[in-house]
Amino acid sequence: MSQTLKRHNILFSDDEWEVIGDKAKELKVSVSELIRKTMAKEIKERENGDLLAYINENCESVSPEEEEEISLMLKGIDADDYSDAEEVSISDILQG
Repeated sequence: MSQTLKRHNILFSDDEWEVIGDKAKELKVSVSELIRKTMAKEIKERENGDLLAYINENCESVSPEEEEEISLMLKGIDADDYSDAEEVSISDILQG
């Protein structure tokens, strides 16, 4: 599957370019690859931070008793055993 890459020109100050170039050399990658990977990581971290902020603002913490009950339930689950798993769709979830 081929992927079309997009091009965008960005201007950097001499100091910024030096820092970016030095880091790219240190990591043995091109400047473009460094910028691509760094931006992808930054966006993912911000999205995760936004999700965490949303959860903190909109979801209540469980009581210590409920947390203990959940922990006990999770201990009995083998995360690598998919024998009882079944595929569900978004529609299944929304319909309950």
